[in-house]
Amino acid sequence: MTLPVSEKAQTSMDPESLKVSRPSWRKLDIFLLASVVLIFTSIAGLSAGMFYSLWKVPKSCIEPPSSAQSSAHLEAVNFEIKDGIMEWHDDARKGFNILGSDFKYNTTSKQLHVLKDGVYYVYAQLSVHRVLEHDAIHTPVIMTVCREGSQRQCNKFLVIKLPASATQGQDLLSKFTAAVIHLSAGDKLFVELSGPSTIAWQLSQEGTNFFGLFRVDKNPHIDTKC
Repeated sequence: MTLPVSEKAQTSMDPESLKVSRPSWRKLDIFLLASVVLIFTSIAGLSAGMFYSLWKVPKSCIEPPSSAQSSAHLEAVNFEIKDGIMEWHDDARKGFNILGSDFKYNTTSKQLHVLKDGVYYVYAQLSVHRVLEHDAIHTPVIMTVCREGSQRQCNKFLVIKLPASATQGQDLLSKFTAAVIHLSAGDKLFVELSGPSTIAWQLSQEGTNFFGLFRVDKNPHIDTKC
């Protein structure tokens, strides 16, 4: 039996078509291989560039500074209520005291020196407690945070005033206040205390009388050339 002409043509052309298609597949393989090599080379070059850039960047630009550098937290030394400038602990080993490198505390003048310009959150707390029963405070206890002016004048910007007397059965009076202000390098801060001369009430201990601040604007330790 004789096959139709069309089937003969199809049978005779199949091997030839396979032979013709092989070079096309080879070209495709070569193209894909070249693409992979090109992508790998690009990624390697980009990684090397990033590594070189990081190597050239100063260490201070890629390592965040410690927030403690621009912070200070000081606790009161004395417990007696008397008129005058308050004294503060500056030893971090006592209580929760913090004295960052942007500040310096002068134990003689009892002043905190600001070494860096910036906007600061300044806070303070005054706390007194009764040590003798049935003895009321007849004069308010006042804590004033000052920035030194000319002739060591007090330019006050934070004031805490406790009431002249406690309610019945109340043995503890306490108040916290804070403000955001701009301070310049060289500013000197101190805290004044005024109140009744009595042994019936004292400043509370265990770190409840404190004064502190921390910087809230752009971090001064970031290199602007980064």
